[in-house]
Parts: sequence; structure tokens; C-alpha cells
Amino acid sequence: MLTRNIFLILALFSIAIVSCSDDDAADSAARSALVGKIDEAQALLANTEEGLEEGNLAPGSKAQLTAQIEWARYILNNSPDDAFENALAILQTAMENYQGNTIKPGYPSFGVGSNMDIGTIAEYDIRDKFTIEFDVRFKDMTGGNLFTGEDVTGGFITRYNALGTLQAYVHNGGWVGGNVGFAFQPQVWYHLSFTFDGQNVVFYVDGVARMTVSGAKNRMNVKPETHIKIGTHPTYEGRFFAGEVRQVSLWNIVKTPEQITADTGRDFAADEQGLLAYWPLNLNLGTSILDKTGNHTMNGTLVTWVGIE
Repeated sequence: MLTRNIFLILALFSIAIVSCSDDDAADSAARSALVGKIDEAQALLANTEEGLEEGNLAPGSKAQLTAQIEWARYILNNSPDDAFENALAILQTAMENYQGNTIKPGYPSFGVGSNMDIGTIAEYDIRDKFTIEFDVRFKDMTGGNLFTGEDVTGGFITRYNALGTLQAYVHNGGWVGGNVGFAFQPQVWYHLSFTFDGQNVVFYVDGVARMTVSGAKNRMNVKPETHIKIGTHPTYEGRFFAGEVRQVSLWNIVKTPEQITADTGRDFAADEQGLLAYWPLNLNLGTSILDKTGNHTMNGTLVTWVGIE
């Protein structure tokens, strides 16, 4: 009986050893596969470059893949082996997304929570005079801020109310501006131009002046550190615009009606007299976009990109 029991114990022990050996082999294979995938991802990073032209790898792609590689490496060093298979699958997906994240034609689309910050008033020094131009397509006409640099002391505003009425104002001791006399429709592109010369506020739609208002002659009241934002208000963050924007430009000159008409619908070389910043916004360049002059960066929050029809 004793001999029989000893035999049974030895048999069970042998089975356990074989089972553990199989598990170790499986675990080692999972570990090796994850190590290999991390090495493959590192090689992909080393052999690709980001760019700013259509077909290039989009800016920010490398940072995203690097973060996924570091996460996979953390799992490798700090988790049990049964986590390796899932980590490998996630890293593989990240690599596929990385390779597909090329620059494509598109426009930035705004909604609840989204905006683009183009910097501060001080960066542009437009308190004495300016021209602001951009194309806009509304998803709906329920109200929101389009292009605004305003604080408690003043600034400038372009917005539309719940009735779909577009309004433009500059504060230079008092608010100068009012309603833009034009019936906008959703899903239609419009070219908007907004000029201020220290006294007169003029707003154009597709090259035609639709509002002209005069006030006292003073420079615009606004704090230098106030941010200029597209898609919402710098301080009233709930005033979101729903739609798309393209062809954004800022100038430190007051463009004439003839210049505005001539420039409607055209691209700029970025060396035009008085041009401070220019973003075509016709390629999906991500959330941090350098303007064509190379001097200013537009930073987006929760902005998505839609394809060009």
C-alpha cells in the first residue's frame, strides 16, 4: 500500500512539472512576442518622419506611438504574463493607426467643447487697426462665438445669436458695431472680413460690405494677455460655434473694399504686406498648426476634421 501511494504521488508530481513547463513555455512565448512587437514599433518610429504636406505622416503621430510603446514596456516589466497578449494587440493597433495617420485634405469642424486658440492680443498687436478674414460654414444657426478676442475691459467679437443674426463689435471706449445685414444659411460656405481702423468697424460677406458703424476714434481696449479664439469665447466657454472654418488670416492693415473683393477665395503666399498670420486649414494637420508665415501656432481643443467634398 505504501509503495502504491508513493507511486501515485510521484505520478502527480510529474504531471505538475510537465504542466508548469508547458505554462512557462507559453508565458515565454507571450513575453517574446511582446518584446518583438516593441522592437518592431521602435524600428517603425526610427524609419518614418512627420511632415506638413499631403501624404506625410501627421504631426503628433510619433508622440502618440511613443506613448503606446512606453505603456507596452511598462506592462512587460510590471504585469503578469497573461497581460502580454492584450498589450501586444493594443500596440499592434497603435502601429496600424500610426501608419494610416497621414495628412489628408480636410477642414476643422467645431462643436460643443471645441475651439482653436491662436495666441494673445500681444502676439499680434492689433489694437490700433486690423483686418480679420476667414471662411465659415454653419452646421446650424442656434448661436455661438466665431472669432473673438474679448475680456472684461473690451476687445473684439464676432458671434451669432439664437435667431441666426451675425454680430460684430469692437470696444474702443464703447462698443462699436451691431448686426450684420445678411441672411446666413447652414451648410453654405461664406467668406467673412472684419476691419477696424480705430474708429470705423466694417464687416463684409463674400466681399460685400454688410455693416459699417463709426464710433469715437480710439485704439481697441483689451488686455494684452487676452487670448484670441475661434469657436468659442475666451472667458465664456459655453458659447460654442457649430460648423467648419478655413482660410483664416490676420492683418495689421485695414484692407480696402477692393482688396477684400480681390482676396476672396484666394490663397496667400504668406509674404503679403501687412499679413500677420495665415492658416489655409485645408489639410488635417492635427491640433497644433503653425501658420504659413512661420510665426504663430494655432492650438485646437476637441476639434475634429471632416473630409473635403
